[in-house]
Amino acid sequence: MRHPTLFRPYADEIGRSLLGAVKDRSEVVSLSYAVAAGYACRLATDKGILQTVDWCKKNYWVGEERERRASGAVLGAVYKQ
Repeated sequence: MRHPTLFRPYADEIGRSLLGAVKDRSEVVSLSYAVAAGYACRLATDKGILQTVDWCKKNYWVGEERERRASGAVLGAVYKQ
């Protein structure tokens, strides 16, 4: 990221909005949003990261197969970043 100081105050909100787009029908689009959410978590607060992990856990255990894959992709992107 080029300007992390400008992005940091908005990282939690942007990360939450990206999680809504992760449930796209297309696998490629869903994976792209998952990677973007992982990058947003690099600058997010601890509370924002915990909200992302809670969202992933809820969707993994309650959701269907597509939502499980999306949750796994988000967690994988968070841990890689």
